[in-house]
Amino acid sequence: MILTVGVTWVSARLYDAACPNQGQGYPRGRGMQELRAISFTERELMTAIVEFTGRLNRKLPVGMVKDPIIVEGPPVTVQLPIEDDYGKMHEVTFAEMEVAAALVNYCMTRKIRMPAKAEKVLQIISGAATLVIWLGEQEVGAQRKKATLRNR
Repeated sequence: MILTVGVTWVSARLYDAACPNQGQGYPRGRGMQELRAISFTERELMTAIVEFTGRLNRKLPVGMVKDPIIVEGPPVTVQLPIEDDYGKMHEVTFAEMEVAAALVNYCMTRKIRMPAKAEKVLQIISGAATLVIWLGEQEVGAQRKKATLRNR
């Protein structure tokens, strides 16, 4: 489903406790877990970072913000190139946690619902910044219990 802000939702149930990738951006736990992924365009990523820095009163260089550069690595970083009025390029680098927080803030300001207790991880999928939301087993069970109580 594509939302009006251009964010794509993907939902799936996966990951067994024997998963070889656990501990590398994947949650630890037993049994199957549900995940949701929200993929962001470069423009949405840039907007999220700029809005978030403004909210934190963090100063950015004055000038034209160019497309963000995603640096894939064990710590994902995003470089935001900014060209000032004299043609000089400035580059501001944001850590993985800052970018993840900016994307969560971006979703909240646009009223995109996310579970508060879920683990949120920034990953690069197909070259796009993607916020992966892991719903733990307890939360999935709690949702089922609430639904059962409402149906009675």
